[in-house]
Amino acid sequence: MINPDQTDVYKFDVTVPKEMDISVVNKQNNGMTWVSYHELGMQNCVACGEDEGNTIKRNII
Repeated sequence: MINPDQTDVYKFDVTVPKEMDISVVNKQNNGMTWVSYHELGMQNCVACGEDEGNTIKRNII
């Protein structure tokens, strides 16, 4: 990311409920994380990434 205050938004179309693994590599070790929300709104957090070295990942069921 060019600007450290910038937010990137991604959309996942889950057509069949099943397990998902989400992982993001933090190449610059700049204190980033990710959060997944339910489609009903930003008050419905589904999962947050967990730091594992330079990778932020989580399994969502």
